[in-house]
Amino acid sequence: MEFREIACVTGKPGLYRVLKPMRNGILVESLDAQKKKLPLGPSAKVAILQEITFYTDDAEGAYPLVEVLYTMKEKYGEQLPVHHKTSSDEEVMAFFAEVLPQYSRERVFTSDVRKLLKWYEILLKEAPAVLERPQEEKPAEEQAEAAEEKPKRKRSTKKKATEEAPVEEAAAEEAQPKKKTARKRTTKKKSEGSEE
Repeated sequence: MEFREIACVTGKPGLYRVLKPMRNGILVESLDAQKKKLPLGPSAKVAILQEITFYTDDAEGAYPLVEVLYTMKEKYGEQLPVHHKTSSDEEVMAFFAEVLPQYSRERVFTSDVRKLLKWYEILLKEAPAVLERPQEEKPAEEQAEAAEEKPKRKRSTKKKATEEAPVEEAAAEEAQPKKKTARKRTTKKKSEGSEE
């Protein structure tokens, strides 16, 4: 399962796995022990987790929810210092400031962070693999070495092709001029015959 398959639905608690599109909406499955399937019509407000962001005060203006979840997993693992039900508003927001220091104090609300904590709890229980950050790309030095190897491979392939078929190429070169000459001659004869 990936974040692009997990969604939240406005007016419904919890998270849902998007199963498939239907004629008049989509079919989702609750991300809990019940795995209840639910058809959603076109008027349902569905947000894929991969597309959700938090407002920030930096130049970017937004920060992906997915990155916040990765940071929470890396910093705290399975034991968060706060809980979405029992912790005070001050504790919840202090926790969020540790995870995302540049968040917008005016546009991110305590209810948003409590929802995030609840989602994190659900994902830990039902889909813990999605909280693992994907392996990062190779360092720039390794990418440069890989780029240098690619042309070498292409050159060696071209050399092999020319070594294997020198006779065929020579035969093709000899055949082409003869055909062109023959065409020129036939053209000249036709033009001479029309003049007489």
